[in-house]
Amino acid sequence: AGNYQEALLAYQEAQLYDSTSAGLDLAIAQMYQKMRKLESAIKVLKQGLRKSPDNIELLENLALLFEFQRDVSKALIVYEHLAKLKPFDMAIKARMASIYLQLEKEDKAIAEFQTIVNLGQGNPEIWQSLGRLYLQNQEYDKAMQVYRDWIDEYPDDEAAYLELGLAYKAQNDTTGVIDWYEKSLEKNPDFDVIREDLSQIYLQRGDTDKAISLYEASVAADSTNLARISQLGSLYLMRGDTTRARELFQRVLQENPDDWRAYFNLGQLNYSGANWQQTAKFLEKAAKINNQVPSLWFMLGQAYLRLDSLERAEKALLKGLHLNERNPSSWLLLGETYFRLDSLQMAESAAKHALDLVPGDRFANYLLGLVLNQQNRKQEAIPYLETAVHMDSTDTNTIGLLASIYSDLKDYARSDSLYKKAIRLDPDNIVLKNNYSYSLSVRGESLEYALDLVNQALEAEPENGAYLDTKGWVLYQMGDYQGALEFIRKALDARDNSAEVWEHLGDVYEKLGNPDEAVNAWQKAYELDSNRATVLKKLNSHKN
Repeated sequence: AGNYQEALLAYQEAQLYDSTSAGLDLAIAQMYQKMRKLESAIKVLKQGLRKSPDNIELLENLALLFEFQRDVSKALIVYEHLAKLKPFDMAIKARMASIYLQLEKEDKAIAEFQTIVNLGQGNPEIWQSLGRLYLQNQEYDKAMQVYRDWIDEYPDDEAAYLELGLAYKAQNDTTGVIDWYEKSLEKNPDFDVIREDLSQIYLQRGDTDKAISLYEASVAADSTNLARISQLGSLYLMRGDTTRARELFQRVLQENPDDWRAYFNLGQLNYSGANWQQTAKFLEKAAKINNQVPSLWFMLGQAYLRLDSLERAEKALLKGLHLNERNPSSWLLLGETYFRLDSLQMAESAAKHALDLVPGDRFANYLLGLVLNQQNRKQEAIPYLETAVHMDSTDTNTIGLLASIYSDLKDYARSDSLYKKAIRLDPDNIVLKNNYSYSLSVRGESLEYALDLVNQALEAEPENGAYLDTKGWVLYQMGDYQGALEFIRKALDARDNSAEVWEHLGDVYEKLGNPDEAVNAWQKAYELDSNRATVLKKLNSHKN
């Protein structure tokens, strides 16, 4: 900066001896520009132009400074003057066309671009801009001619072939696109972007076999192109041919052990088959090479979750969300992870994030309702679960959860209706039968029916502690205290950490005239859950 200042002073001193030199004005302006004093530079350039209105260098510098300041209208005035002085300067015409586009004067931009092309000075950037303007105006023939001129001049430029394909797409001529792309690949088999685009068109038309044939031919022509081999493997995976897909991905890894995409594809292959151990193995390797792929972290989080590695699932999903926080599936999976970690507030937050992104998602509504219910916020949970049921009236999991909530709230009419509906939809669902049986037993209603329901559940799972406790409690309500004692003891053999079952045992002992054993059982229940008000009341009652 010090040198610029000295140079500026020298030029200004020279100006004292020659105040008519436009060249000195240009030099002084350039010093101001280097010192980032743009307004001073513009002022000096204008001063020079008053001395020499057609000075090319002064005009070019002034136009560039106006553009730098984003004052394109003033820049255009200068360029239009320059264009009169240098009518065959294609760079000036290109700058004018660019400014016309910024000012939304498409017709003038087209005229400038077309002039450049007519003078034989076209280049890929000019042809692309002009062609797209014609497409925008639905002048398809003109656009296609521009792209053909581009291809004639640069026959190996894949972008030109893609642009002509874009013209066919703009006219909704899918057959034309396919025919053009196929001819393009015959001319140059190395057009990988065109091959990928053509493959996608085949897939959109449901023709996976044609997409595979396209890549089979290219791999046969060049067996060293690992990207094409990998893409061919992905197509086989899409068709469900996991054996062939696996062979191709492993072939890629034999040639390049650091190909993250091959590991990713093998992980995806195992993910589609729910082979969670292998999914995690390959995706971990992919992540070591490339950790910037959100879908990789989602699948890895899913694998960890299914392997009950909850902390690792949480970390993987958070990494994925750091890369793409607008992925509702990742938020849902994270919510499920937090739910299983018993981090209910975090689970609620994750479920709400998902619901904000996809308000109509059934599982997001279900998950939020589930989490709120777990926090004993049953009334808040109901609207979300009702929404989920409205979206899928056959979802017995949600129907059963909603039935249990209504039962807890003592809205037995709704609860019974929902339980009956769920069992009607899924007559082999023993969880529903057990839960409905327990709901009936708590209120002492329809006990014969309740006993039949829980017997069906126990027939399927005779050692299930929850089902044994339910039967014990049904028998208790029927007055069969000895039978109740037998099943509740069996329930404790299976799950001795349940405060509810210990409380039931105490109640049975009380009915059997054994107060000491009753108090011991209630005391155990209280130790397991000090918030059980019913247990505390019973203990205090016996103490008094």
